[in-house]
Amino acid sequence: MVHHDLSTVTDYFDQVMLLNGHLTAFGETSEMFTEENLQRTYGGRLSILKTGPGSGTILGVR
Repeated sequence: MVHHDLSTVTDYFDQVMLLNGHLTAFGETSEMFTEENLQRTYGGRLSILKTGPGSGTILGVR
């Protein structure tokens, strides 16, 4: 399944695959949404603003 709304991925999926012309990260969603993986996938244009149980992940554009 393809899902482009990254801010809601943690609400719906246990695992995620991050792609940018090639596989950059794959695994448990909570472990893959890191600053390092986001920079590798999106070239540093996204960052994690907030995470927590039940709050999902909020991503900000730099």
